Amino acid sequence: MPRLVVFVLLSDFLGYWIHRLTHAVPFLWSFHKVHHSQEAMTVLTNYRRHPVDELAMRLMSFWVFVVTGNAVMTWALLDVSVNVILLLQHSGLTWTYGKVERVLISPRMHGLHHSTNSAHFNRNFGMLFSIWDFMFGTAVAQGTVKETGVIPPMPESLWRQSIDPFREIAQRRRSLRAPLITAEPGSTR
Repeated sequence: MPRLVVFVLLSDFLGYWIHRLTHAVPFLWSFHKVHHSQEAMTVLTNYRRHPVDELAMRLMSFWVFVVTGNAVMTWALLDVSVNVILLLQHSGLTWTYGKVERVLISPRMHGLHHSTNSAHFNRNFGMLFSIWDFMFGTAVAQGTVKETGVIPPMPESLWRQSIDPFREIAQRRRSLRAPLITAEPGSTR
């Protein structure tokens, strides 16, 4: 039981920081924004993920599982349980947990994370526990979610959503290699 508690806390703590990084690092955001591109929160929003984004989260969770020495069945049961909670968080429901929201992320609190309101940007990164957001100053518990999604919007097709992050990264790399000062056409400079 103590290993399970350590696994849950460590996994959620790392999940908070990885989630925060997926918003802060442009390379990671290119993949994570597929998850944020929905225009209405539904339980299926939880599964709208780029494979690279999903793989990174799964590898992190599995690494914590290996380090804490839990049984495979424990990891599997916990993964299913966490996914049920994440489905609820992405349901679009406006439920709040009242004072318990200081510890657990409610559907409304996670909805604020997906909001297009700039006051909600880079807030509520916690996966299960909101304690990390309150501890590190990224919590927002008040507000109403009116719209969700990313600007500019992602392409609609699954194929385009799968390749668009790679196109964006390549475009960013090309622009970083571009000379800072370019000569006018026809100049001998």
